[in-house]
This record gives sequence, C-alpha cells and structure tokens, in this order.
Amino acid sequence: MSSGHASVRGDGALRSFVAAARHGNFSAAALDLGVTQSAISHAVARLERQIGVPLFERRPGGVTLTPIGARLHDELRRGFGIVDRAVSSAVNPATAVARPPP
Repeated sequence: MSSGHASVRGDGALRSFVAAARHGNFSAAALDLGVTQSAISHAVARLERQIGVPLFERRPGGVTLTPIGARLHDELRRGFGIVDRAVSSAVNPATAVARPPP
C-alpha cells in the first residue's frame, strides 16, 4: 500500500480482536460474540497477518496483549464506542445527546 497505512476489510476481525483482548481468552470471546473459538483464532491470526505484527502473546489458558496490541485495543474500543453510540442514536433518537451543528 503506497500510503504506508494498513487496510483491514470489515470489522469482524477487529471486533474479534477487541473481544479477545477484553476477555484475555479466545473461548470467552467466542461465547461473547456467538461464534466458535476457532473463528476468533482465525480472525485474530488474519488481522495479525494483515497488519504485520503480533497483537497477542499466546499462553496456556489465555492471551495477553503485546504493547502494539494494547495500543490498537485502546483505539478500537474508543472507535467502536463512537460507532455503537451513533447506531443507538439512529435507532432511538430520544436517547441521542444533542450536539450543535458543525
């Protein structure tokens, strides 16, 4: 990619990564998202290949974030929070926070 920025398709791998980071365990992340542990493992491995760095240290019984993984997790958590609030506001305008126009 000429811009020097990694591009990730879809948010499934990203949400799998965030869930695995939150739980520290691929099996718990799978239960949370309603998919198999294998699906989480494959999604995280695909994400790591796409961006070219390991995001987790794998250990018996769980995973821990690498320093790069921790930074990515913080940014994605904030980003998904914004997206989730936007969707909630669209679905239920009564709960939307009033913001001045740009």
